[in-house]
Amino acid sequence: MTVPLVDAQGIGRRFGRRTVLSDVGFQLLPGEVFGVVGPDGAGKSTLLQILSGILRPSFGECRVLGEDVRRHAERIQARVGYMSQGFSLYDRLSVAENIAFAAKIRDVPASAYAIRKRRLLDMAGLERFEARREAALSGGMRKKLALCANLIHEPPLLVLDEPSLGVDPLSRRELWRMLEAAKAAGRSIIFATSYMDEADASDR
Repeated sequence: MTVPLVDAQGIGRRFGRRTVLSDVGFQLLPGEVFGVVGPDGAGKSTLLQILSGILRPSFGECRVLGEDVRRHAERIQARVGYMSQGFSLYDRLSVAENIAFAAKIRDVPASAYAIRKRRLLDMAGLERFEARREAALSGGMRKKLALCANLIHEPPLLVLDEPSLGVDPLSRRELWRMLEAAKAAGRSIIFATSYMDEADASDR
């Protein structure tokens, strides 16, 4: 029997008196790409933050990578690759420094780091920009760098909050090529989007 990477049952979230997410349940199996589709304000970001161990659900049960999101959120955070909607890297650090930092906090072995970094930068088309500060990159390049930083520790699960929001069409295609390569390498992916053409890229 295949063990799901995500097993959510009736989860929801309340902020004060306002319920922003209610009765969400699904399972994600290894190798699947799962799309969360909806307009702004639908609760997509809240759901993804629960699955990444950033927020606790107000009700319901959820296990991610075998861990309870309430009891072992830090274990989930250490193993998931979570990419937020905005630009989340350090704008004063260079491309190379941001990736090195991401690798260090995720305990990537030194023996594997150089090979992984080279492969990811090549895939993202950022190999010529290693010395450039993150703040000096275009929006699309910043998103690709963020994805590199979230792939450097080779997580079994990627959680992406509208990864192509605010990027140019070319960068959008390149981002999705990187995600297709991640799926081909055995990663499972959950992503939020308000674009129906992106939703078509999901298995469910």
